[in-house]
Amino acid sequence: MAVNRMKMKRCGVCRYESFQPVLHSNFSSLSHQSRSIQECPRCGYCWIDIEKADNKTRRIVRSPTYAKIVKDEEMSLRERYLLELYIARRKRDYLSAFGAASAMARSYETDATADEKTKKEAVTRALDFLEKAVLSGQTKKVDWKELVKTQVALLRRLSRFAEASAKAEDAVVKAEKLIRDELKNVKETGRGVVFVPEKIPPLKELVAWMEVQKVLCRFKDHRMQPLTPDKRLRILDLGRRYRNRAEMREAIKRWHREYEKDREMADTSE
Repeated sequence: MAVNRMKMKRCGVCRYESFQPVLHSNFSSLSHQSRSIQECPRCGYCWIDIEKADNKTRRIVRSPTYAKIVKDEEMSLRERYLLELYIARRKRDYLSAFGAASAMARSYETDATADEKTKKEAVTRALDFLEKAVLSGQTKKVDWKELVKTQVALLRRLSRFAEASAKAEDAVVKAEKLIRDELKNVKETGRGVVFVPEKIPPLKELVAWMEVQKVLCRFKDHRMQPLTPDKRLRILDLGRRYRNRAEMREAIKRWHREYEKDREMADTSE
């Protein structure tokens, strides 16, 4: 859940004080749903938190080039993301650039006037920045589970199904090894199998999510949000309950048949 609240903020560039939206969210740090962009009404500085600005940021915002981009009138959300993206690129802050680019991609996904080419170009740009962030070591503090989920989702959205499926399988193998290690540690400590380490449920949920992503890849479904909230909850429930890979595969096969039936009904109604 994400809640926007207004709070007085002092701009880190020009020191001007203004009320800005502050997001209280339990979404992951990589989620486009967890972004609330702030804009200084005086200098036009756009960032997630305008109180944070180093010397390089100040030079960028005060430059003639930035001044030409900033509009006198109130900017749209997409225009503010573009400014955030411009600053992040100049700073080579690829993780922040990904955040802005992914938020822009999401805005195009929900824009009925945007064509498929524009949407995929926006997703491609977001994925490029995420890959640069990984290569430059800027994702070291990001939970690997959230990182791989984001990568798989973006690859599938770009119809790169083989890559998405392979990365999903790698994530499943890694998660299952970690689950085995956690269970082995439980036995060694003598606490008994009744106690479930807190690390195991998120790993099981990841396995369930990745198995479903592989199903979507088999169907060549490139939609950003192909699952209803109800089905997403069912998937997480599968992850919490499954005991081994064979059991998970049987559950996914049942869901697979339901998904195929839903697709056929959707095609017939069109």
